[in-house]
Amino acid sequence: MKHFYSTRPKIQLVNMSIAEQVKEYIDSKPSIKSCLKLDLINFSSLSRLIAEENHLDKKSSFDAILVAIRRAQERTKVSPDHDSRIRKILRDSKLEIKTGICICVLSSKISDSGLAKLLEKIKDEGENYHLIQGSQTITIYTSSQFMKKIESTFSPYLLYSKKSLVQINLRTSDEIMKAQGVMGFVFSLLGENNINVVDCITSWTDNILIIEEKDVAKSISLLKFE
Repeated sequence: MKHFYSTRPKIQLVNMSIAEQVKEYIDSKPSIKSCLKLDLINFSSLSRLIAEENHLDKKSSFDAILVAIRRAQERTKVSPDHDSRIRKILRDSKLEIKTGICICVLSSKISDSGLAKLLEKIKDEGENYHLIQGSQTITIYTSSQFMKKIESTFSPYLLYSKKSLVQINLRTSDEIMKAQGVMGFVFSLLGENNINVVDCITSWTDNILIIEEKDVAKSISLLKFE
């Protein structure tokens, strides 16, 4: 087998069988994988595309690519019962919307006492917050009314801030803990409709999506699952 190298951002297919190349190609293309799952793609056209993009000889490799695609489709197929289960979980969920949300990303070098005072103030004023601690940063989601306070208190450690966000809580039953792919379905649905999920925070059956205000109406419409 010849070795092919390219500066273009693509999968490196050196020393791999055609079956392995096809599997890796399809796994890296969610849109193609979705079409295979729903049997909405022409295998011959896909075979030619894979051969062309990966510099394989179209004539000699065509049949092998075709067989590998059929095998890939079998792996991606999901039973109708599984899809129905996902839709039922989402259809039975409740949507809770909170507008006027901000995000503030701080360096983890801030003082614990200063952070504790801020969180206590937020609670004393009857508001909620979500705090995510990473290896080098602390992210706070809360009401936009506290944004200036956070920016002034932690000015030397403020890395990023933004307001005009909305929190959508998709509150499901505990069935979501047993069903594979529920939130993946939600992310795909929103992404395919050009809605960016700024962040996702989960706690048991609360699945909180942070989106921009401009996308709230469209998101609610998509997430009703009626």
